Amino acid sequence: MRSITHPTDAILNAVRTRRLIAAVGALVAVALPPAASANAVKPFNPQPRETPALARAKAQANRALPPPSRAPAGAAPRTQVAGGLNFPGLVATGNAAWAGFSPPDPTGSIGPDNYIELVNSQIGVYGTDGALLQSDDLQTFLRQNYIEDSGDESGIIQPGTSHDDPGDSIFDVQVQWDEHSQRWLIATDDVEAGGDTHLIFGWSKTADPTQGWCVYRTNAATSFDDFPKLGHNDTFLLIGTNVFQSSDEGSLPLGAHVWAIPKPASGTITTCADRPAITTFSPSAFTPVPVNITDDSATGYVVATPSQASNAIRLYTITGSAGSPAIGGPTTVPVNAWSIPPNVQQPGTANVLDSADGRLTQAVGRKDPQHAGDEAIWTQHTVRSADGQRAEVRWYELDAPAGTKLQEGDVEDSSNSVFNGSVSPAGDGTTAALQYNVGGRFHPVTMRAQTRGSSTQAGLMDDEQTLDSSNAIDDDFTCTRDGGPCRWGDYSGLSPDPSQSDVIWGTNQVNGLVQPDNDPSWITFNFALQPGGPNPAPDTTADGFPFTSASPTPAFNFASSKTGSSFRCGINQLPSAPCVPGGTFGPPLANGTYTFEVAAEDDTAQFDQSPATGTFTIAAALPDTLIDSGPPASGNSRTASFAFHGTKQGSSFQCSLDGSAFATCASPFTTGKLTAAQHAFAVRAVDALGNVDPTPATSSFKVVLAAATGKVSSQRASKKGLVAVRVSCPASRQQTCSGTVRLEIATGRHHTKLGSARIRARFGHTTTLHVKLGRTAFKTLKHRKRLRVKALFRFSSPAKRTTKTFSLSAP
Repeated sequence: MRSITHPTDAILNAVRTRRLIAAVGALVAVALPPAASANAVKPFNPQPRETPALARAKAQANRALPPPSRAPAGAAPRTQVAGGLNFPGLVATGNAAWAGFSPPDPTGSIGPDNYIELVNSQIGVYGTDGALLQSDDLQTFLRQNYIEDSGDESGIIQPGTSHDDPGDSIFDVQVQWDEHSQRWLIATDDVEAGGDTHLIFGWSKTADPTQGWCVYRTNAATSFDDFPKLGHNDTFLLIGTNVFQSSDEGSLPLGAHVWAIPKPASGTITTCADRPAITTFSPSAFTPVPVNITDDSATGYVVATPSQASNAIRLYTITGSAGSPAIGGPTTVPVNAWSIPPNVQQPGTANVLDSADGRLTQAVGRKDPQHAGDEAIWTQHTVRSADGQRAEVRWYELDAPAGTKLQEGDVEDSSNSVFNGSVSPAGDGTTAALQYNVGGRFHPVTMRAQTRGSSTQAGLMDDEQTLDSSNAIDDDFTCTRDGGPCRWGDYSGLSPDPSQSDVIWGTNQVNGLVQPDNDPSWITFNFALQPGGPNPAPDTTADGFPFTSASPTPAFNFASSKTGSSFRCGINQLPSAPCVPGGTFGPPLANGTYTFEVAAEDDTAQFDQSPATGTFTIAAALPDTLIDSGPPASGNSRTASFAFHGTKQGSSFQCSLDGSAFATCASPFTTGKLTAAQHAFAVRAVDALGNVDPTPATSSFKVVLAAATGKVSSQRASKKGLVAVRVSCPASRQQTCSGTVRLEIATGRHHTKLGSARIRARFGHTTTLHVKLGRTAFKTLKHRKRLRVKALFRFSSPAKRTTKTFSLSAP
């Protein structure tokens, strides 16, 4: 969007350093009373009433919201300020008289020399250079300009003492520049402490809004005309309302009203006349929105939607002279089907913002030279996204005389909700602008806008710009009141500049610095939009970093400064693969610390050259390993077998024996041939992501070789003096048995050696050995015929000694 050139641009550039909220407060404080104390009452604008069926539809839409995101970390989100006139407006901290009304419901309108901004408790009059010329609280402004009718009660619009008994409560305020009569129009709701309700309306005496107004109100009623919407044609100031039994929030709907009030003739008003005659119509509509006719039109128009999901817009006409207005219609204009949106999520909190309920919120009329010069009506509302999880803004251009749709478009985003929009043509009738809020579970609310020109494809807006960004999430007192959503409001404004044919002015809000005691923290900005100029590349933000995840596939929070962007992500590398905000990306990750990068690409293929980055840590539960079975603490087996398992399904295993490096293994695991010694076994699980059990399961065991056994196989020596003995070597030993056998005379005090032999027996076999008696021993045996003999077996590995005593006979 191209900048509007003003001689005071240098001054305005300084003003645009609006992060210094105190500076903005100083501007507003020029004409405001001193700030209220910290304990002042926080006034509360009741949420616009809904039919029971609409409330049920809204509750159903909210059930589709995904879980809240991680809280953003680090500094406030980056801000992109669009070219053109973009200056601070009214702020909650400047609203001293009512200590911060919430929501602000900001709106505004541009005239030849002034821009007027209204919020629910203040009015600000600015020059077209953005300088604040005058501001006041609305109670004072309306009371000072009120024209009391005969018999009407006096002392209206007195501030109350609490938001539950607020005296006269002024809210849902609106203002419009009337090009036909060259004066300003105003309207608002008024609820008295006793329950009586009024509509307040009026007009400025001249084109200069600082030179006095004529303000009136309707007769007191117990029924309640809620959500007043202001519009006009050449003859009438028009107000559309939803009607309820009373101002109690639980009261039942009665229908709708359109109020037709004759406007004064063009020219300066020196003395305000008595309140004009008021005609009330009761159309079959929900939230009738009179059209702000910004050129000459003898016909007034009113647009409305059904109270629930639909595929049509209803169009009414207001015709007739000042004394005899008439309503015509409705004409049903087919549009694409829409349904009630869910509320708007915020990062790091379960508190959601009220996204409204599908009702139209404003409408602007201007003759469109591209369509036979017919009066074209531009209007919009917030509807449900295709996946049901977000809100988006739907806008329309209607051919008013023909009762047909010329075009419609949607502004939606894959990572955020788009809501609280307004749309308007410019003075040339072909240029148009759309502005709105964008926010969600990955991004605090921003204020954005797009424009279109005569050559723009039907149904599209171009060159989105971010006008300002919130400093924090909304967390004021309305977030916990009555269990409802945080009140963001459902007003913003756009209107064509009467002096520049392709310029459109607007007002919207973001959230400022968090205030003590949950006081409101909204801030507003007024801006001028113009087609053309540079189309900046998107800026990508990655929120909620750094973080630690127990899941190997965490979700990532990121968003773009431009709605409709697509994204590419990378982990420990440049962004290269498509990804979706709030979703997982890439394969499961092992435990460790990683760097995530993401870059947005807008719908014109512009790529963010400075990807957003963030670090994160995967700390999934580590596998644990358990040994199910193994060898005894001590045994003769030369091999050992272990069975084991891990606590995480799909794990693999690594084993180590006697301190060797861990190597891949499986259960059961059997060792090779072991030495006779003490041994140690360890096993650890490795999960599917490569995470290793830091405390392997261990087992200690000892291998002891089975000992050989010996016996005398013959008790009679051979003729050659040989004595047969047998040695058995166990198969489990898996090693040759060795040792000696010695024969001695078992009687007497001396161990007389008879003979000996070496033992060598193969494992698993029994071997017969022959011990040869010595010559003397053999002679002795022959002489005595029989000797008492002891066979002494000595084995090694392990050392073992056994003795067998027997009677040895001579041959």
